[in-house]
Amino acid sequence: MPIGLDGLGIALLVRELKDLLKGRLIQSIRLSEDNVLTIALGEPGPRYLRFLVEPPFPLVALGGDPGIRRQKQGPPAMPRFEDPLTDQPISTVEQIDLDRVIKMTVGDRQDEQFHLYFELIPPHPNLFLTGADGTIKATLFKAGTQTRKRILTRGKQYTPPLPQDKADPFKVGMEDLESLPWREDDEVLSKSFHGIGPFLSKEIVSRAGHSGSLGNAFREVIEAHRKGEIKPAVSTVSPEVTRTPPWIGATWYESCAPWVGKQAPVSSLNEAVSRAINEFTVTSALERGRAVVARSVARDIKKWRKAEKEAEKAETDKETGDRLRKFGEIIVANLKSIKKGLTEVRLPDIFSEEGEDITIPLKPHLSPHANAEAYFKKSRKALRRANLAHGSLTAARTELKRLRALLKELTSEEIAEKRIEEMKKMFASGGPAGKPAGPVDEKAERLGIKPRRYVVTDGWAVLVGRSAKENDILTHRYATPGDLWFHAGQAQGSHVVLKRGRKKTQVSKQAISEAAAIAAHFSKARTSKHVPVSYTEKRYVKKVRKGAPGLCIMLREKVVFVEPALPKR
Repeated sequence: MPIGLDGLGIALLVRELKDLLKGRLIQSIRLSEDNVLTIALGEPGPRYLRFLVEPPFPLVALGGDPGIRRQKQGPPAMPRFEDPLTDQPISTVEQIDLDRVIKMTVGDRQDEQFHLYFELIPPHPNLFLTGADGTIKATLFKAGTQTRKRILTRGKQYTPPLPQDKADPFKVGMEDLESLPWREDDEVLSKSFHGIGPFLSKEIVSRAGHSGSLGNAFREVIEAHRKGEIKPAVSTVSPEVTRTPPWIGATWYESCAPWVGKQAPVSSLNEAVSRAINEFTVTSALERGRAVVARSVARDIKKWRKAEKEAEKAETDKETGDRLRKFGEIIVANLKSIKKGLTEVRLPDIFSEEGEDITIPLKPHLSPHANAEAYFKKSRKALRRANLAHGSLTAARTELKRLRALLKELTSEEIAEKRIEEMKKMFASGGPAGKPAGPVDEKAERLGIKPRRYVVTDGWAVLVGRSAKENDILTHRYATPGDLWFHAGQAQGSHVVLKRGRKKTQVSKQAISEAAAIAAHFSKARTSKHVPVSYTEKRYVKKVRKGAPGLCIMLREKVVFVEPALPKR
């Protein structure tokens, strides 16, 4: 992400905003399609307070340019948010506990005041309006309802982000600083102290690399912050650091980090942040979207290349399988000449045109016939792995071809913004590249589960839980009473639900067998040839009182024996 502000940077910004905003009247509030919330203010001074609500790069600054290109269409919940604030003066601006939260109080009379909480915490920036008593009146922007284990809803008491278990950077001793493993981890300061983000930690460690002392580099930065001796600038940053355009950052210090490029000094930190917001708004949504999709494509190409190499390696199992089968055939042809108890035997190779002998290892505790069966069994397993590897190799190469074509299309100058949005949704849904995303299951999304999905004979949908917690939700909150529920007998495994709902159509034996095979596949009995799978309607599945997640009992059940397998769809 671009370089945003950490707690120390926000503390400096709030110092500037206090004087710039005190007494200013709020005239209007608008949200643009560029994800910039603009609060228009009365004169004198800069007219617009802007809140960039982009999840990876939240910023707040005061400036003269509203930076709005297009207003969001439709009836947003603005009136409830804006009406209490219109024509009201801003009385105070403060920071909450050196965190990335700015509290702005609006109104003259204490009993009629409102509070705006700007939470600049990537990737969950939020903006809440509360009354004088701290009750949430409205939410204008909410990227994360459970930021740091909080649940914030209208009508509830606002609580700031829970404090992290970190030390105060203004009270740390030199010995404690020098004991930190900063040479191995350049983000150790952000993990140890309040108000210090990863970028500032890297900056201090970079300075310590030149001086040889983390304590001196840390003290130098903290003292400059304490005295307000700052050097605000807008910097360019390498794409490897920012990932998505614009490749910029707003800093309150002169950076010496190797990944920071050109630095443009400005008169104040507010101006630096305002320019960073301007750069973000002028960078087209198409370019930002292109960078997001390109990163997803690169990630998937890396994944499928790994799968391709693993499949190529597994294809060698065919040679192993043929060799093991050959051993078994030779043993069978010479059963009478082999005695039990031998660790190896040298026999004529019946597959050799020249009639050469071959040495075959044996298990002394097995009979000659049992040794042959053991080789045949190992051969079947190796050949099965080789066949699966062949299918995986074909799939990997097909997917790589599709991804490379997608990457070529993405870099084309003629690509439309609509097509990039389609690609973003495609990757966000987890669907395969080049194919449209499947239908959205709103109930599953609402419950926070992402079960595996398959289609069996006659088009029945089958869902498989991925964990004990998801099994519990899938069975007791997602499935309806008429759905069929499957579980491998006498073995741990996933809960499997065949979505039948209220349909009166009977599920065929073939569909039941395929769903049962899926349940057997996602159990600890998946290596067995025949697995007993119990099934019943979900109405007969009850949760064990005070039992662990996923633990339940069936009041009625039927059993079918199947071989573990997955359907083609």
